[in-house]
Amino acid sequence: MRPNALKREISKTQLLLISFAAIFGSGWLFSPLYAAQMAGPFALLAWALGAVISIVIGITMAEVVVLYPKSGGLSTIAQETHGSFLSLLLTIFNLVVFIILPAIEVRAVLQYFSSFMKTSFLPSGLGQVGQSGLAFCLLTLVTLVNLYGAKVTAKITQGVVFFKLMTPVLICFAFSYTLGFDRMIDSSHLGLAPGEAGAIPWTQIFQAIATSGIIFSFNGFNQATLFAGEAKNPQKAIPFAILGSLLISGLLYFAIQYVFIMAVPTESLAGGWQNLSFPGDDGPFAGLAVALGLGGILSIIYLDSVLSPLGTAFTYASAAPRLLFSLTEGSTIEIPGLKLNRHGISPAALAITLVLECLAFVLLPNLKAMIALLVAAFVLGYTVAPASLLVLRKIRPELPRPFRVKWAPFFCYLSILFSNLMVFSCGWIALRNLMVFSGFFLVIYLIFLAKREIRNDIYSIVKGSGWFLFQIFSLGALSFHQTQSTMDFKTILAWVAFISLLALIFATVTRPNPRIRSAPSPRGSTRQVVAQSEGKK
Repeated sequence: MRPNALKREISKTQLLLISFAAIFGSGWLFSPLYAAQMAGPFALLAWALGAVISIVIGITMAEVVVLYPKSGGLSTIAQETHGSFLSLLLTIFNLVVFIILPAIEVRAVLQYFSSFMKTSFLPSGLGQVGQSGLAFCLLTLVTLVNLYGAKVTAKITQGVVFFKLMTPVLICFAFSYTLGFDRMIDSSHLGLAPGEAGAIPWTQIFQAIATSGIIFSFNGFNQATLFAGEAKNPQKAIPFAILGSLLISGLLYFAIQYVFIMAVPTESLAGGWQNLSFPGDDGPFAGLAVALGLGGILSIIYLDSVLSPLGTAFTYASAAPRLLFSLTEGSTIEIPGLKLNRHGISPAALAITLVLECLAFVLLPNLKAMIALLVAAFVLGYTVAPASLLVLRKIRPELPRPFRVKWAPFFCYLSILFSNLMVFSCGWIALRNLMVFSGFFLVIYLIFLAKREIRNDIYSIVKGSGWFLFQIFSLGALSFHQTQSTMDFKTILAWVAFISLLALIFATVTRPNPRIRSAPSPRGSTRQVVAQSEGKK
C-alpha cells in the first residue's frame, strides 16, 4: 500500500450506518414543521417523492462510484469523464456544503438545547456568547475525533445510530397511542392543504422537498461515495449502503411526518398551514409532547436532539477533509502539507475544515439560512452521476461493472431531470449565487491555466464542463423569468425537462480529452480493487 493511501477498513454494514447517520440528523427534529408550513398535509407526498428522487439519483451514482472507489466521490469521477475544471468545481461545491453542514447541525443542537434551558433552568436562554462558545467546543469535538481514522469513525457511528433509530420510532408509537386510533385516521387533518381544495399543489411540494430540509436530509446517502476509498468491498458495499440507508430513512421520515401532522392541535391551524405555530415550536416535537401530556419522554427527545445532529455533524466533519485530500489526487491543483497520519487522515485538512466550520457557524444567523443555496449546490453536483455513467459506458465498456443499472438512458435522464427540478425549486437567489460562484471560479481557473502556459489546452480542458455551466445558467434564466411572470408547474416542468435533455446529450458528446479512451485505468479502479482483494485471499 502506498504510504499516502487511504486504508480500506469499513464493512458494508458500517458504510450503511455512516450514510444513515448522515441522513438522520436534525432533519427529523425540524423538517416536519417546515414541510407542513410549506405544503400542509401534502408534506407526506413531499417526503415520499424526496425518497424516490434520492433513490433514482443513488442508483446512477452507485454504478459509477463502484468503478472508481476512491475518497472524493463524484469529484474524482468527474476528473476522468469531464476534466479537471468540473472536478475542481464539484469539489469546491461539496467542500462548501460539507463545511457548512456541521455548523447547521450544531445550530440545531443549540436551538433544542436553548428551548430546554428556557423551560427548565434559564428563561433567557444561553445568550449569544454562551451559544458560540458551546458551538466551537462541539465543532472541535466532532472534527478532531476524526484524527483516529475511518475505523474509529465507523465504530462511533455504530454506537450513535441505534439511539438515532429508536428515538423517532418511540415518538411515533407514543404519539400514536396518546392520540388514539380515531384521531390517527381522521381525514380532516389531511384536507387542510394550502391552495385550491382537491388540487395537488405541486409547486409547494417541490419547494418543500428542496428548501424545507427534505432533500437536505436525504443528501446523507452521499457519504457512502465519499468513504468509497476506505470500504473493504466497495463493489458490494456502496450500492448496499446507498439504497439501504435511503429505504430505511425514507420509511421513518414518512412515519414521523404523518404523526406530526396528526398531532398538531386544530386550533393551531386557524391561520392555515402556512402560519402554523404552537407553544414550544422552536423545538417542535418537544412542544407537541408537552401539549399531548407526554412530559415523560421529553428527556429522550432532548437527548436525541443532541445525539442525532451531532452524529450527523461528525459524519460530515469526517467527509470534508477527505474531499480536501481528494484535490491532491490527480488534480492540477496541489495543496501542500496534506500528508496522512498513521490512521490515514490528514491533520492539516482537519485543521483547515475546523476553522472554516467555526466561521460558517458565526456567519449563519439561523437554521434556514443558506439551506437553499446548499441544496442547489449539492443537488446540481448529482447531475454528474448520470452524465458520467453514460460517458463511461461509451469510453470504458471493458471495465467490470458489479452493479449495473438497467435501462440506463431512462434512469440517467430521470436522475438529471429530478436534480434540476430540485435546483430550480431552490429559487432565484440561490441560483444567482451559484452562477456568480461558478463564473468566479471559471475566471480564476482560466487565469491559473494561462499562467501555467498551457493556453493551447484551455478549450480542451474547460469544454468538458460546458454542459454543467449550461445547466446552471439556463436554470438561472428560467428562475429569473419566474420572478417576473409566474409560470404554472406544467410549464416549469416542460422547460426543466428540455434543459435536462439538452444537458445530458451535451455531456455525453463533449469530453475534455479524446485520448481518455486509451488512458490507463485510474488508481483504485474496479479492476485494481478486485485484483487486490483476490491477492489477499
